[in-house]
Amino acid sequence: MKKTLLLSAVLAFTISSAFAQTIMYEPFNYTDQAQNATNELILTSSGFWIAGPSISGGSTTNDDIVTSPFIAELYGLPTQQNNAYQIRGGGNDPSHKFTPRTTGDVYWSALLDVQGWTTYTPGSTGKNFMSLTNDWTPPSGSISYPGTLAIKAESTTVGETQFRFGVANEFIGSGTIGSYSTSAFTVSDLATNPQSAFFVVVRYNIDTATTTLWVNPTFTGTAMTADAPTASIVGSSGGGQVSEVGGFFIRMDSNSNTPTTVIDEIRVGLTWTDVVSNTATLSISENELQAAISLYPNPAKDYISINTKNNLEISNVEIYSLLGQKVKSQRVSEDNRVDVSSLSKGMYLMKISADGNSITKKIVIE
Repeated sequence: MKKTLLLSAVLAFTISSAFAQTIMYEPFNYTDQAQNATNELILTSSGFWIAGPSISGGSTTNDDIVTSPFIAELYGLPTQQNNAYQIRGGGNDPSHKFTPRTTGDVYWSALLDVQGWTTYTPGSTGKNFMSLTNDWTPPSGSISYPGTLAIKAESTTVGETQFRFGVANEFIGSGTIGSYSTSAFTVSDLATNPQSAFFVVVRYNIDTATTTLWVNPTFTGTAMTADAPTASIVGSSGGGQVSEVGGFFIRMDSNSNTPTTVIDEIRVGLTWTDVVSNTATLSISENELQAAISLYPNPAKDYISINTKNNLEISNVEIYSLLGQKVKSQRVSEDNRVDVSSLSKGMYLMKISADGNSITKKIVIE
């Protein structure tokens, strides 16, 4: 009987911590800090973002955590949660890894405020801007670019305000690589037109090595539709065929190739709905939540401290016996301590809620 109850309790916890197939969500909930020799996103994310292998140098002032300029509701999206990320050309490329996928679709989406090349001459060749990546090995493994969003200026004139979005499945080193929108877009002017930003959705199909792009897909008031794509491309056998997707990459090329842009609300998922839903997205996946939270001391007598990474805020803690009985529920204190002095000796399950998701960890009371 006890084994049945324990199995039921564990099953209940498994169900309660389930979430949509969102692989990654980045609302840039980081604090703006002084620039130094490290990319600010890499510095402030406490390991959530790491340096990619493609560029090891570049300017140390070409990226910044900024106040988000977007009104996400105008695009049928949930209200943006925190700050945003601005890049201004060459610098250290930030990358985030997640559990690799080897088949089917991987989607990603983001809000972009493309401000253009105000002080630099735009390059004549489009370049990788944001993309999925293979499951590369840090710190210097070879990186691939499936599901790439590319940007190409309409001319090489300083102050050019027209550009084309494009897609690719490999590093763009020449004008023959990539497929671009048939019409040009105009850089954002959020001060006079809050809806001049861009909401982009990219799909990479691993089985066919096909990348498809939607820019500002149609929002009907209840759902966002996958209408006619803006551009699509099938990968080639030489460099464009990537059979494993294991991360996300923001490419900070030279000032001539990377326009000043503000990025917010990056979502990576397995379905269209995962990345365009008007329901608030979990800001951290279950696997990432498990990695971001640790407990000490464990075993414990009087208290357990919850150690968190990435500025994670714990909203609530519940403790259950192995028979599924709730024995404690509390909001954590400012120092993330949970008083367990009243609990009898034995093993328990601690349910920790944070950023709209929850996990469970075993604890032992001595």
